[in-house]
Amino acid sequence: MTAFACSLNVSCPEQTINLEIKNSQLWCLEFDSSTTMAFFMHEIRNHTPFSPTKSLPVKIQIVPYEITHHEEKIFFYQQRYHATENNEVITVNDFIGQNYLQQRLIGQSILRERRNDPITHLSTGEFKIACLLKAFQPESKIIFLEELFAGLDSTNRSMVIQFLRSLCQATKTCIIVTTTRPNESSLFDHYLKIYLPNQQYPREKHAIPLKPLFQNKPLQNFQYAFKLTNINVRYNERIILNNISWAVKKGEKWALRGHNGSGKSTLLSLINADHPHSYANDILIFDQPRKYGRNIWEIKDNIAYFSHEYFRYMDKSKTITETALQIINSNPYKPAKEPNTVTEKLTLLMQYFDLPVHKLNSPIYHLAPVHQRLAVLMGVLLKNAPLLILDEPYHYFDSTIVTKFNFLIDSHLNDTTLIFVSHNDNDFPSCIDHHFYLS
Repeated sequence: MTAFACSLNVSCPEQTINLEIKNSQLWCLEFDSSTTMAFFMHEIRNHTPFSPTKSLPVKIQIVPYEITHHEEKIFFYQQRYHATENNEVITVNDFIGQNYLQQRLIGQSILRERRNDPITHLSTGEFKIACLLKAFQPESKIIFLEELFAGLDSTNRSMVIQFLRSLCQATKTCIIVTTTRPNESSLFDHYLKIYLPNQQYPREKHAIPLKPLFQNKPLQNFQYAFKLTNINVRYNERIILNNISWAVKKGEKWALRGHNGSGKSTLLSLINADHPHSYANDILIFDQPRKYGRNIWEIKDNIAYFSHEYFRYMDKSKTITETALQIINSNPYKPAKEPNTVTEKLTLLMQYFDLPVHKLNSPIYHLAPVHQRLAVLMGVLLKNAPLLILDEPYHYFDSTIVTKFNFLIDSHLNDTTLIFVSHNDNDFPSCIDHHFYLS
């Protein structure tokens, strides 16, 4: 793998970004907004730099953090926990691939002892390393990793940085991390802040009438949103949750904390009636025991839920409006909400987040990653369920979007029970007044 150098010139509104790239470098680009980063990455996808020494094109690769449709086709969203138990999920080795280079790289990474584990057993940081190893192509000279640190705790961030440095040296590749959140510049060889001039000032958050969005909430005749007593979950010999007890009353606002791999997502899947172990544990949902024979759709009808896994399984060929209606009308045995009413509320939210209203009828996959997540979250919010669960919702979001979304939560969801998960202290709404820690 030979050395290289090139200039990366990317045209953005009112300025051109110039990067002098060399092999084995680790860069971080911090953008002033999600919109700026989305525009920059769009230009990168259509850009081919040339090496000045050899006048040859320099291959750029952008790594997705995803399991493909082919790899996940054997199990759907609610079935993924069943599949994990039944050993139907592909292994880390199968996910990454069997060619010589990939196997050599995995042998040099922290995944070397986890080759035969199901891919769903990896922590968020481990999974991102697995995605990079899988996607790595020997001819790639520049690799972009979008929002690499989203969802990572401090231990996983350090682990990923250490791996990236070893990968840069072993493959003579330049790796560029993009983010809208500040990172410690000393971790990188080059750290560049990209702020575009004359950015339009964000719309004043009070200018849009928001009260109609949260009217006609369902009745909330319960004392406990959920009550978990001595919860235990294990996969073969691996203990995920061990004697966990947690009670949350109506209207309380909780932060769920814990390092990557501590079992937060598994715990939430029990509450959301996704996990088969919910039948084997002592669980009350809205004062009623979780047991065989209870209508799962009645439970889900009263829970608005968002997680990275939930987002990944969404059908992104649907429009924003269709997606919101699917989320809101989660109970197939209950009359559907009027589409016109939902469209009116979506229009208000699109204006509030400064998104073009005509995109309501566009497929979600046509949107930038930040707007894809925001589109799904708008549907989750408009469900107006008595229990709102947000598991790492703000990936790709800049501080402006986070502030606007938290304003909605703090100002208009006083009666809603909230569970919020994040590794970033700046993400939490100010209404959070309870904390639950998983170790």
